[in-house]
Amino acid sequence: MSSTGSEPTKSPLREIIQPFIDLVHAPRALWGINLAHVIEGMVYFGMLNYLHMYFNEYVHLNDVWASRMVGVLTAGITIAMFFLGFVADKKGVRFAIILAFCLMLIGRLTLAAGPTVGLEAGEAKLAAAPPDPELVTSAPEASAQAATPAASQPASQPAGQAAVGTASTQNIGMGSTLHLAAMVGIVFVLLGYGMYQPGAYAAIRQFTTEKTASMGFAMIYALMNLGIVLTAGFGLVRNAIGISGAYWVFCGFTTVALLCTFFILSKKTVEQAIARVKAENEEIKRARAADPQAPEGTAPPAQAETTERVPAHLWVSMAMLVACVYFIPPPWRSWIWGVIAGVAVVFLVLLPQARVRILAWLAAHPLANTKFFFFIFCLIPVQTLFAHNWLTMPMYVERAYAEGWPWISRYFELSLAVNPLLVFIFVPIVTAVTQKAKVYNMMILGTAVMGAPTFLLALGPSPWTLFPYILIMTLGESMWQPRFLQYAAEIAPEGRTGVYMGVAQFPWFLTKMIVPLYAGIFLSRFCPQTGVINTEPMWLIYGGIAMTSTVLLLLARGWLGKDFKTKAD
Repeated sequence: MSSTGSEPTKSPLREIIQPFIDLVHAPRALWGINLAHVIEGMVYFGMLNYLHMYFNEYVHLNDVWASRMVGVLTAGITIAMFFLGFVADKKGVRFAIILAFCLMLIGRLTLAAGPTVGLEAGEAKLAAAPPDPELVTSAPEASAQAATPAASQPASQPAGQAAVGTASTQNIGMGSTLHLAAMVGIVFVLLGYGMYQPGAYAAIRQFTTEKTASMGFAMIYALMNLGIVLTAGFGLVRNAIGISGAYWVFCGFTTVALLCTFFILSKKTVEQAIARVKAENEEIKRARAADPQAPEGTAPPAQAETTERVPAHLWVSMAMLVACVYFIPPPWRSWIWGVIAGVAVVFLVLLPQARVRILAWLAAHPLANTKFFFFIFCLIPVQTLFAHNWLTMPMYVERAYAEGWPWISRYFELSLAVNPLLVFIFVPIVTAVTQKAKVYNMMILGTAVMGAPTFLLALGPSPWTLFPYILIMTLGESMWQPRFLQYAAEIAPEGRTGVYMGVAQFPWFLTKMIVPLYAGIFLSRFCPQTGVINTEPMWLIYGGIAMTSTVLLLLARGWLGKDFKTKAD
């Protein structure tokens, strides 16, 4: 029997607009988080875009090792989230975010100050020894660079500066005072960011209701990308005062984000926001109980598989982590392996009670759930494209477009800002339109749309391949990435959102650890600073890697997809 006469017809346009209206009326505390997130998005990704060049220009590492130093930051942040996600749950989101900004400010000041105060880059220390070809640019390459006209030098290298690997700098590399200072700064940043992101997403869960949660998670992701858009103007800053000067500007913005958080996100504001959300959720539950046809809210958190033993896939994952230490240069590699072995002996042999607790913790860990583990690890291949946004794209655009499209090359920040600008536009709209779509279906479709356009870049460097790639890839990213973050937060038991957000970032950690190991090699081979540029095979390989995620999700659909419990179910 038709119910047309008894129920009001819902307007599709109203259903799309309503989440935006609900979000506008969200608590002040939520907007305090969002404002700081815009600034932090600009600062973090702005500095990240230049970090590879920082190690090229100031520490004078080649592409292989500069890429790996960037990997220390990006991979280190994610493993820091794995261990520090609990801070927001135990100490509160305000404490965690303020402490995070303080640590990140110290680290960024250290990175900016190193070249400014003239820290030794290594000439005196290494002058007596022959240069290590793996750590600095080779002599033939240096000769080629010395003969290169100033107009064809990378835009990040100010005119008149000695080329990387010339006679005055060919002995500069790993272990110099400047390099060690930079690594100290990176450690402070990764510790801070390891608390910041889980804290920010825990705050979104605390400050949004069942009605506004979906849009809240989408907006924080979109606003981070709005911050990245703002980095487009830093091409002028970089060309005027260099990368080190731009880093000082980013330090100023970090201070602004810290002050905004301190004053806007006061203790009273946080308490009022939590109380308001609790009251609104109770009202939603009462309305749902009174109306059996009302849409259901968030499903109860997914329960981990009960097990008394640590599953094999966790042991394999930990073994892979230890194996990755092999790619760290000596003597640090030996030291780290020694520390790991020492910790293992202490806990497994000398402290049997601790061993029991650790094994029990692992057995009850969210990653012990085989299906959750498989799902989040399926996303690693397509997430490599995120890593290439800072490990490959800045150098690719700067180098491959220098001859045919010099304006794009010189101001590569503008082309890189197109992706976050489109994310800022697409994410809220796509989220509103697809609120009722099943998460698993969005994962399949979104990863396919994101990975497929990579093959456009395999046609060669041209604006007609670069910008369509960015447009289509961004649409795919907007379809699945915010939904995944929301899913990871909503399946968490009460009071464990920070932990679950850290766990959900674990595959992202592996991505950021693995991609730097080969991204620099591919740049040296297919898109070198000097020599023949042939980027087509590089993007063909990267496209094949990215599409693996879609293939895995499709193959596992019958086993994995049927158990997804979300709002759409």
